[in-house]
Amino acid sequence: MDYRKIIVSTDSGCDLNKETLEEKHISFIKMKYFDDNNIYESNLIDSETVEFYNKMRNGVVFRTTSVNVNEAYDYLKELASYGKPILHIAMGSAISGTYNNFMQAKNMLLSENDKLEIYVMDSLGASISYGILVLEACRLIDEGMEFKDVIKYLEEYKKGVTPFFTTPTLVYLKRGGRVSNASFFIGNLLSIKPILKLDKPGRLVIANKINGIFRAYKRIALMIKEKVVDACNQYLYIGHGDCLEKAKEFAREILQMVKFKGVKYFFIGPTIGSHSGPELISAFFHGVERC
Repeated sequence: MDYRKIIVSTDSGCDLNKETLEEKHISFIKMKYFDDNNIYESNLIDSETVEFYNKMRNGVVFRTTSVNVNEAYDYLKELASYGKPILHIAMGSAISGTYNNFMQAKNMLLSENDKLEIYVMDSLGASISYGILVLEACRLIDEGMEFKDVIKYLEEYKKGVTPFFTTPTLVYLKRGGRVSNASFFIGNLLSIKPILKLDKPGRLVIANKINGIFRAYKRIALMIKEKVVDACNQYLYIGHGDCLEKAKEFAREILQMVKFKGVKYFFIGPTIGSHSGPELISAFFHGVERC
């Protein structure tokens, strides 16, 4: 169990790999995904994620489900048995019902024991955008910040955690309803590549449409340059749908314009990858407040 005086918790949609979560003593609940024949748990193990994307490339269609109230209750109850305050950072409520289910579970536990300290945070994010919040929570607690002050800080900090996504194919976004049939046809015909972002409430929206994937990389680099705050003191986080070499090329394009402290690469796991597909590339950083 976590050596800290406060338990930091999240779900596997955060896309920090299992190795990182274990190293940082972060608890996480495994979100589920399924195909026509099987139900799987997202364990955040890189080799399993590669297998997941290989199945998608071979035509397997995956769907996802939120953590339900009973699962959230059992999970929080076990964490509460350690007698420490709990900070659980959940996938954004605009993306998943998991946050609301955790809130119900928390209220059930508090009705049984009102001495418990449990805070469930709506990250307003998806994937590594709330993985960043989880890592920031660990840093603040390790530096000695108190529970209520960590919460206050992160509730403001999360407003500036910004992701941009792009992909060379519109197939999976069409399947998930993110682009229309007409946009899909025209996009494929003209090699249009979408740039997606999360808006202020955390909804996934199309920010731009660019002709060609490399032009999309350059446009995202410019958008990051405009929005980033104090780049030299933060890492650029790059998420990818099993396309590391393309992700590195993407990062090089960004680093030509913005001098980050360094770059960290993570897979986009099955929770998001089921909807976005292989080859998605994303950049995550802290900047001005999202709009």
